[in-house]
Amino acid sequence: MIIITLDTPGGAYDSTRKIVEDILASKVPIVSYVYPSGAQAASAGTFILSASHIAAMAPTTNMGAATPVTLQGEDLPDTLKSKASQDAAALLRELGKARKRNIEALEATIFDSKAYSSTESIENNLIDFIADDVPELIKSINGMEITIDSQSTKLKSINPKIETSKMTLQENFLNFLADPNILFVLLILGALLIFVEFIFTGLIVPGIAGAIFLVLAFLGSTNLPVNFIGIGFLILAAVLMYVEFSAPGIGIAAFGSISSFLIGGILLFGNHNIPFLPGAVEPSPFLNSHINIWILISSGILLVIPTTWTIWDIKRAQKSKKHLVRNIDLSGETGVAKTILDPRGTVLVQSELWSAETDNNQTIEKDSNIIVSDVDGLTLKVFKSDNDDII
Repeated sequence: MIIITLDTPGGAYDSTRKIVEDILASKVPIVSYVYPSGAQAASAGTFILSASHIAAMAPTTNMGAATPVTLQGEDLPDTLKSKASQDAAALLRELGKARKRNIEALEATIFDSKAYSSTESIENNLIDFIADDVPELIKSINGMEITIDSQSTKLKSINPKIETSKMTLQENFLNFLADPNILFVLLILGALLIFVEFIFTGLIVPGIAGAIFLVLAFLGSTNLPVNFIGIGFLILAAVLMYVEFSAPGIGIAAFGSISSFLIGGILLFGNHNIPFLPGAVEPSPFLNSHINIWILISSGILLVIPTTWTIWDIKRAQKSKKHLVRNIDLSGETGVAKTILDPRGTVLVQSELWSAETDNNQTIEKDSNIIVSDVDGLTLKVFKSDNDDII
């Protein structure tokens, strides 16, 4: 026999149905016990309690209030609420029928948000016992008959051996990662450390640590209802940051990346419902977030400061190089096309990589020998060499 001690305000409907399925398929008796005093089996807890072979509550506990709502506890749009309520009520009706419980009282928890105290629950035939503690519960269960796989079974619970099962270290760790705030902090730290590795190539440790944080964030996201639009913004943020540092501009791509990252964080686990739009009946992906606003603000600052410093440093280096170029005449120097020039690309001249543009907009294949004809700021004007042996 398995005794589940319940104290929950509710949870995700999909997870609740999976728990109910496991209870219904169990080959051993399942007892759900709302415990200790002051505990509740609200919303999802009502389904678990009703699905169990035996339902019990401690004094001064309650159950019910199972009307479907958003993850933030807010009302759903009318059409979605009606669909979800009808589906949930149908499940409770079947559970009530299977466990011989009061179907009307169970439906009231859905359509009227009705909640019941332990005394009201036993008066309305929603539970089997009120017990002060687990030993009293086990004593009350002794001799009860339940049905498993259409077979009647009489329970014998005299002098039982009690084994308490708690969450494993792995389960506690996954539960810790399932906090949206923790997950978002891991995303931020991972992104920053990868950023540091990208700028200061060869440090290795930031890159490895960043990758670990990102993997942990991905692991935590598997336990949460993730919004794919939020993921799309996070991917866009990575692409824009790559664009910015592959071809440094005035920082537009970088700050676009930061904006996309923060928007992605807001949408990643948010409530996607715009109630003030006329006729809105389905979820929309643009409002509310599970992530603390101060974490979002702090994350924005953490991203803006190093990005701004890096862009400023790149601009300073570019100005310094421009000044140096004015005093260097590379005309006539030879080199190699490191990318295809069509007509722009990258060349290697005097062991340095340069942006280059071909004369007369001609195309030069990668690894072709080139000759510099002129220097325009940080861009070399080049043409293809006819001599393959000049390098």
